[in-house]
Amino acid sequence: MEFVPVTNKIPENSVFRRIHCQAILLCGATLFLTPDIGRKVHSQEARNQLPLVTQSNSQAERLYRGVLTDIESADFDRAAAGIAKLRTEHSGVLVPVEAQHHIEVTLLADILSSRLPERIDQHPDPPEWTSRTGHALWRQQLLGRIAPEKLLSTGDRFWREGEITRAKLFWRLSQSAVHTEIRTQTSSEVLKRQIVAAIFEGRFRQAQIKLDQFKISFPEITGRIAGEEGNLVEILEQLTETLQESESDSLVESNSIFPSETGRIDFVRRMWSVGASRRSIKSNLIPQLWNEIVLLQDENGVRALNSKTGNSAWPVDEQDEGFIFETRAAPTRSDQARLAVGRGVIHDDMWYGRTGVAGFTENQGLKSVEQSRVTTLNLLAEGRLEWTVTADSLTTHRDDTGRVFSGDPIIAQGRLYVPLRSPAPSNRLQIACMDLSDGSEIWTTDVSASLNTAPSDEVSFHDQLVFAEGCFFWSIHGQEVCCVDATSGNVNWISGVEFHLNLKQTSSEDHHGLIVSEGRVFATTINGIASFDLYTGELLWEQNLQEPPHSLLGVNDGLLITSSPHLQAMDVQTGRISWQHQVEDSRKSRGKLLGHSVIWPTNDELWTVDSQTSRILQRDFFSNLTGQPMYDIQIHNAILIADEGDQITFYRINRSH
Repeated sequence: MEFVPVTNKIPENSVFRRIHCQAILLCGATLFLTPDIGRKVHSQEARNQLPLVTQSNSQAERLYRGVLTDIESADFDRAAAGIAKLRTEHSGVLVPVEAQHHIEVTLLADILSSRLPERIDQHPDPPEWTSRTGHALWRQQLLGRIAPEKLLSTGDRFWREGEITRAKLFWRLSQSAVHTEIRTQTSSEVLKRQIVAAIFEGRFRQAQIKLDQFKISFPEITGRIAGEEGNLVEILEQLTETLQESESDSLVESNSIFPSETGRIDFVRRMWSVGASRRSIKSNLIPQLWNEIVLLQDENGVRALNSKTGNSAWPVDEQDEGFIFETRAAPTRSDQARLAVGRGVIHDDMWYGRTGVAGFTENQGLKSVEQSRVTTLNLLAEGRLEWTVTADSLTTHRDDTGRVFSGDPIIAQGRLYVPLRSPAPSNRLQIACMDLSDGSEIWTTDVSASLNTAPSDEVSFHDQLVFAEGCFFWSIHGQEVCCVDATSGNVNWISGVEFHLNLKQTSSEDHHGLIVSEGRVFATTINGIASFDLYTGELLWEQNLQEPPHSLLGVNDGLLITSSPHLQAMDVQTGRISWQHQVEDSRKSRGKLLGHSVIWPTNDELWTVDSQTSRILQRDFFSNLTGQPMYDIQIHNAILIADEGDQITFYRINRSH
């Protein structure tokens, strides 16, 4: 594929130009930045553009305001000193710059320093910058160290090498240039590339949406695509029509199990079932597979079972039920926290998971096995305990007692990360970074200082961390989302949604879904669904719903698929509902998005639905299977694993076209 830069002047009344001129980075933090470094910034105007809310750190905010005033007065030496003080004394602190939005001080200092006649940060260009994460590249561009044209050409190189995902990242970043006149010069080239990438990936709906945007913004632009030269709108329309009629195997398949075309599931037989202990259907009981071993964690502990028979994988005696880590200490009182139920994570033949209590408890005399822990089991040694660390043993804030690991750990960049909560009066929300070999603490970052949400009084927690482009994203209480750098632990941004009292309210435990896709963060909220910019935290849209969904299943060709209480699809650009299936008295079942197919349990059936058209392709009655309802499913090769509440069932399946 060949791309030739377009030099045509963009019409002054272009809708695309007007939109991008207003799409300022950092949700207003760069509204006072202009291409002319020597141009003065009027502090009053800046403050009008950056309405400040209640101070989360009054000293850092006063210093920030002072720097704005110094820049307006052209007192650059004093401004530089203030910026240096921001870096050294307030690193990691978040300053409110807009309603429901905070920015980390050192990032804000970078932005301010870029307006000084001479930068106070004279770092050399980073080596191998193309291997950096999206957040790191965006920050380098924000400081003017990487030109948008460089990002554009690098994305083209990745495209030619077949690295489409990496190419799209660089194209998207080149569209986020700080300087408006550069951004508008490259916007048509970026949009053209995004359309072609969507076409070749078989995501024709998303390609058509972007093409419609291109028609409005650049109707007369000419250039070259795939060796053809002429009006770009006409060429793109022809390319879309040609490839949409081609064979599916000529497209890039995004999922090896369920590629872009729709498939059908045929149940062959039930393989086996195993009983499980759980007092809440909100807990995820879907097991994990390792070689031919099934690992299942419920309130009784962690079991290793044979994937073909369901029997104990490593029996100790004839009565052994397969437990390799046993708790068997479920609390008897309702005001005590339940024991942790989750999935953990498997890495290099080791299982890492949280055990013990899953929430705060009034009973501080817990047995050792009941205390909130991260536990590591060696699967090659038949589940031998390698190490375990209690939440209260972490060095940060030792004055807190009764802390809990509030969600399943995840592994990224060779480290283990796990969310952490402290009870009242501190009510801290933290992320702990630990060494994989022994569980030693590398760092723990506190994200609660700048949160607007009230302390949680939930009995147990199911917090979820999502890793994407070098950062962790955490949706908290259905009201705020925070972004934390996985390497340093610094908080990049915290962004939130408004609280609407007129909407139906449910427990904060019901709102934990969060996914990252195509440069956006999607999160379930108390009100419904919200979409945030991946890099800046800007709230792009919020869709308020009378019955907010419980789970986000994924994104397919421009549609966000959500479930419980209804199965529905929402446009990723606007949040508008494209289609919806309502089932009376529907339970909180999750389901699975696999390519274009959605496998969704209803009250008494398992549906297979086309994610683009909403057409029901298949209906299987539970009464014809085990007779038990399904709450969640997982598909692994030719096996469907169903969470049926008090038992887990394995089904042998076939997939047909």
